[in-house]
Amino acid sequence: MSPATQDFSLVFTADPHFTRESGINFDSFINGISDLAPSDIIGMAVLGDLVQNGEEAGYLSYQESINGLSVFNVIGNHDVYNAGWNFFREYLGPSSYSLPIGTAGEIGSLLLINIDSANASLGNSQTEWLINILETERKQYTHCIIITHSNLFPSSLGTVVQFSDKNEVYSLVDLFNKHDVDYVLGGHSHQLSEYELFSTKYITLDSIKEPDSHFMIMTVSPEGLMHEIYPVTAAGTR
Repeated sequence: MSPATQDFSLVFTADPHFTRESGINFDSFINGISDLAPSDIIGMAVLGDLVQNGEEAGYLSYQESINGLSVFNVIGNHDVYNAGWNFFREYLGPSSYSLPIGTAGEIGSLLLINIDSANASLGNSQTEWLINILETERKQYTHCIIITHSNLFPSSLGTVVQFSDKNEVYSLVDLFNKHDVDYVLGGHSHQLSEYELFSTKYITLDSIKEPDSHFMIMTVSPEGLMHEIYPVTAAGTR
């Protein structure tokens, strides 16, 4: 993905929980928020639980809603229900990857890393992959954002499917701090929260399907990253 020679914006939402009958009109949503962004919106990340129960009808409904948009799809626990992982892979592609936005070595460039935490753990092979990406690629880019689904710091003990291995959480926090990860963004809990730990900001977005929920716009520039969280009502018609 190209431009980083000029400022650009990214949109972040979470947990739309599409079914055959219900979902967000993301095209109208993006049009409704375009005036809020200080620079051109070049993409949107949806931070997991794209569908309600992993069934193909939900994926087809979601795919139709994002058709024509540049979207970074994060896999969530609801997306893998009922063997939904197969539909995710078929319709949306891999569940973990790194994506450079801008040219390596260019001021203002961004490394976006999507990690699969649908089961509230990264697993050994994905953790090794993540470490390798951060060790070999991170320093080539001005900024680094990680997008995922499950929360490292759940806001409630009642949150189901949460990271339960504290050693894994400590290791990830240390890894993100060591490699100057700017943001770790997720969803899952349906509760908005913001934390800053060492050099990294951790933000959890609530479910965009709810009328009192929120979305975030991130502006990326050579000077830094700036985020603004808005109520979903600011988008007008969804």
